[in-house]
Amino acid sequence: MKKKFLLGCCTFSIISAITAAAYSGAANTALAATNGKNTGYFAVAKKGKTSKKKASSSIKTGIGKSNNVQTAGMVIQSVDANGVITAKDGNDISYVTTKNAKLKSMYGGVIDKITDDYIGSEIVVTSPAEMPAIYPANYIASEVVFLPKGVSAVTGEIQSSLNNASKSAKLRLSDGSTLIANLDNNVVVENENGENIELSSIKKKSTVTLYYSGELTLSDPPQAYADKIVVNNNALKGVY
Repeated sequence: MKKKFLLGCCTFSIISAITAAAYSGAANTALAATNGKNTGYFAVAKKGKTSKKKASSSIKTGIGKSNNVQTAGMVIQSVDANGVITAKDGNDISYVTTKNAKLKSMYGGVIDKITDDYIGSEIVVTSPAEMPAIYPANYIASEVVFLPKGVSAVTGEIQSSLNNASKSAKLRLSDGSTLIANLDNNVVVENENGENIELSSIKKKSTVTLYYSGELTLSDPPQAYADKIVVNNNALKGVY
């Protein structure tokens, strides 16, 4: 009996030590991803937002099934000397690391440095589909697009294929709601590389980022007037 008791104690001690080491490693990984800022808990990053929920692995964010995804709707609150943006989407705070990112305006002009003049600007962030499961979310950006005043952006999935004569497009947004994008001959359509493509390239289930001017209408579903549509590269290849 004594031997069994001692064996049980040893087994419990070994399991406890392994569990503690695993938890410590996950915590250190999360802390490193927030540049040393201890947020106090883990979270699942999902669809461009985060929920206060325990996690131990990376998870996809934003919309799209390529190596990179675009996340829209964040507004710059501040930027530090290292180019780390603190951004807000509703009540959610996120960090955007821009050290190795391409910075540009909505229509492609290069931005050399993020100054305080950009505080209050809405941005679209391109980052890896897999990101650390921490809260607040930390986006390691490969590209950040700065929107002019009066322009907003959303990401969504096209609900039916378009042709070059299409006057509207129906999008399913990340929260499950629907948005109608009104199209005219001036709308710019690009792939993720910034190359112009035909409107007819946009097929059902394509993931896109829609840039639009003004306010959404109060109709059900709401409508927007499209300025620009950026199509996920994998969607153009038929990969969904």
